[in-house]
Amino acid sequence: MFELICKDPNVGSVLFAMPADYGENTVAVSRDAVEIAQATGTLLIPVWMSPRRGDGYQVLHAAGMAPVDGVRRAVKALRRFAEWRGTELPATTGTPAPAIDSAQPRAASERALAYEQSKELLSSTGVRVPLESLVTSAAEAAEAAELIGGPVVMKLSATGPDP
Repeated sequence: MFELICKDPNVGSVLFAMPADYGENTVAVSRDAVEIAQATGTLLIPVWMSPRRGDGYQVLHAAGMAPVDGVRRAVKALRRFAEWRGTELPATTGTPAPAIDSAQPRAASERALAYEQSKELLSSTGVRVPLESLVTSAAEAAEAAELIGGPVVMKLSATGPDP
């Protein structure tokens, strides 16, 4: 799936999170990312979320894909790259990043943002984020897909088991 996203002609860059260092699994994902970046020419910006700088980190670094420490720095790096390249990003709203609402799902660590927080941060800096809709039936899904008007992806969203 990651490779398909990178091959999409409408995608010029991808921020991808490496949430933790899982040893050989992280090394394998890092190698795959390097191969995909080389094959597609897409700018991949790894966002390293782990305090451990293991072999996966080294694979990315050695390939010239130095991981960025945290989402905020990754967004800043992407904006600077776009400006350097002369690419117009949508104007920001000028509002600061949203405050963390205690009702929102919490991130797994202080270095990570919850999904909604990440999406709001990216959007507030002018990075386009995909349209989405929460639905509970096949009919609602079909209607939402028509409204979105393009390729769609379905993702299960659940709060977890009932207590």
